[in-house]
Amino acid sequence: MKMMKEQKEERIKMVEVVQELNNIKEKAMKDEVFNFISKIDDIVDEEEILPHLRRLMAEDGVNFNCVNSRGFTPLLLLCQSKHSRYECIKELITQNAADVNHQDNEGNNALFWLVKNSHKNLMDVIHLLIEKGINVNHVDKNGNNVLAHLLSNYSESDLVQIMKALIDKGVDVKHKNLRDENIFFHLVCNNSQKDQIVDIIEMLSQFEIDVNCTNEKNENILFPLFSKYYQDNILDIAKVFLLGHELSEKKINTEGANLLFSLVKNKFLKNRIVEIIQFLVDHGIDVQHIDNNGENILFYLVSTYNENNIAEIIKLLITYEIDVNLVNNEGHNILFHLMGFSDFHSPENIFKITKVLTAHNIDLKIRDKEGNNLLLWLANYYKKENIVDIMKLLVESGIKVNQIDIKGENVLFCLIRNKNSSKYVINIIKLLMENGFKINYMDKKGETILFRLLNSYSEDNVLEVIQILIEMGIRVNERNQDGEIAIFYLLRNRQLPPTIVFDIIELLTEKKSDVNCIAKDGDNFLFRLLSEYSKENIIDIIKLLIEKQINVKLINKGENVIFRLISKYSGENIIDIIRLFIDNGCKADHVDKYGEGTLFHLIDHYAKKKKIVEVLQYLIEKNANTKHVDKDGDNILFRLITNYSEDNIVDILPILIKKGADVEHRDVNGSGLLFRLVDRYSGRKMIEVAQILIDNNINLKQENVKGDSILFYLVSQNNSSQQVPITHFIDLIIQNTSQDVVEKTDEDGNNVLFRLIDRYSGNDIIDIINVLCKKIDVNQCNNMEENILFKLASCNRDNVEEIVQTLIKKKINVNQRNLNNKNPIDCFKESYTKDDLNKIVQLLEL
Repeated sequence: MKMMKEQKEERIKMVEVVQELNNIKEKAMKDEVFNFISKIDDIVDEEEILPHLRRLMAEDGVNFNCVNSRGFTPLLLLCQSKHSRYECIKELITQNAADVNHQDNEGNNALFWLVKNSHKNLMDVIHLLIEKGINVNHVDKNGNNVLAHLLSNYSESDLVQIMKALIDKGVDVKHKNLRDENIFFHLVCNNSQKDQIVDIIEMLSQFEIDVNCTNEKNENILFPLFSKYYQDNILDIAKVFLLGHELSEKKINTEGANLLFSLVKNKFLKNRIVEIIQFLVDHGIDVQHIDNNGENILFYLVSTYNENNIAEIIKLLITYEIDVNLVNNEGHNILFHLMGFSDFHSPENIFKITKVLTAHNIDLKIRDKEGNNLLLWLANYYKKENIVDIMKLLVESGIKVNQIDIKGENVLFCLIRNKNSSKYVINIIKLLMENGFKINYMDKKGETILFRLLNSYSEDNVLEVIQILIEMGIRVNERNQDGEIAIFYLLRNRQLPPTIVFDIIELLTEKKSDVNCIAKDGDNFLFRLLSEYSKENIIDIIKLLIEKQINVKLINKGENVIFRLISKYSGENIIDIIRLFIDNGCKADHVDKYGEGTLFHLIDHYAKKKKIVEVLQYLIEKNANTKHVDKDGDNILFRLITNYSEDNIVDILPILIKKGADVEHRDVNGSGLLFRLVDRYSGRKMIEVAQILIDNNINLKQENVKGDSILFYLVSQNNSSQQVPITHFIDLIIQNTSQDVVEKTDEDGNNVLFRLIDRYSGNDIIDIINVLCKKIDVNQCNNMEENILFKLASCNRDNVEEIVQTLIKKKINVNQRNLNNKNPIDCFKESYTKDDLNKIVQLLEL
């Protein structure tokens, strides 16, 4: 409890406690009131409600002016009810002093909510509210007063009586809302007052309300009348305004639209729209009027009206000499505008409108900003099933069938992108060809429609479309700017099933498509096939191409087809394909312009690593050269160790050696395979590879150009990351080589232990010392009569104590003196600090 807090400043005062309790009680009572109001909403008979209401009102502390999240009080909710609540409202106002002027979050007070509903006793409630002081001239957030709400929503026959009562009580009958609209604007939107509306207009006119009032859009009362009113007496009302009050039918709103533009918004008038247009024309409306967008009523009609009689309306407007060739601010005429709203219209309406407009000489030469004429636009965007009929209508009306857009594309180029038109492509091609279409047109890239079709068209009828193009005279060997013919583009089409690809290639080759065409990059169709196609039926396609005399011996930039296959293909049947190539004259021992043979290419580029052994064996069987040396002086074993890191290297290596690859080969630097293994191998099988080389009699005495043996080279590696298993490697070497190799010294008489201490930084140095000492005398001295303790003293290593301990265990002579008559302790004193030196000296003296 806050009152019982130990710290005085944290305690609250009694008055605050009382306030908090009152707040809790007030919230509970508020919840009870609103729960009660919500529960009674569906009860029709007020007599059932009143006893409960009175009981609630009698409770102590109940506040009937409480407000919910929407700003409603209980009084507003009762006024909003769909059932009459006169007695409840009366009880609440007279007995509980409910605030009659409270308004909700939208600015609606009790009067507003009452007149939105048609309740019995409405007049009584209004009088009661007025008697209790409600502000009859209150306006909501939009500036509407009670008359505006009444005229917009009320549907009962006593509307005039209620209006008069409100006006008598001082409601401002001439009031305008925030949109500058007076009550006439609200009246003409009320379709439930058909029988009274003319009388109401006349009654309101007595108050000198401005009939010529215009709203913020510069619209007079006729605009909402024709856009929202739909009763059969609409023309009678219009006559009252036009004749009785001389309202102008020529008014133009801020968008530049006249009454005709508003009229076509009103779909409820579809059966009378022709009659109303005639009426407005008879009263002087300007049919030719153009709005701010440069559009006449035809444009507005097709963008807002989609009833079945739209074509008849257009015919009527044409009889009034409307300009069918008007071009709007976007450069579109009415047909372009119609097609832009094609999703809004039925196919039948689009056809009928097009037929009407073409029959009245609409300009078909017009083009949009992308350079499309209507035919191109249809090909690009039209989604409905009557595209052929509309295109035929346009073609018969003289539209240019060979029009090119700004990208250099013709109608067929556009059409094959439009997936909705795929089933109509053949009929459209026939239609175009019958009317002078140039089937072999080439775009800016030198591509014909056949290129585009093969590149991206994947519909079920693709074969039929290709066939019809061929029948219509398409040239299958036309070259693009890259020197390719159309069949090359087929391989880019990832959506076509493999069987269809085969059928298309078969069809095109039957029609003499030149598969031996050489593109500018040097590829023929076979090279491109191997680069871009990886489906399972590639071998069937290759067989077909060979049958069609494709050149399998072609060399492109030094590559033959086997090289291209190895670098690009990852299918399981690669050996069958290689066999097919070799059987037809391709050589397995080919060398490319970089001096690399087939096996080199296989090691470097073949992606299917698990299958590489099988491919390798087959290529060797077919005379791939295992003894080939590349321009850098590497043989296949060097290449394998340098570039191949998969575990199955241990399977590949014996095969190559058995088939003649030289394990004693040296690179251009004079280093042998073991040196390359240490230096460049990145796989996990280093020791296994070394063992294979040893098993195949590699010379362990070999030295590099610096005169280092493999042991010297191994311990010279900076192996801080432990990537090379040095310890195991050294152990393997010393177990398989002669003593003289292990004990070899450099020109200063230093053996491998000296080199180890001097160069090696790996954490496994102790393990290596232990391995080397199996065959090397730890007391072997160099030309200065120094053992390795002297070398250790000069190196200042971090783990010197551990190394000293290891060497002492190996019985190293700690009293050895060099030619300068110094012992190891003397040398350590010259190199190490006092703290480190004490520990080392202590070890040596012990």
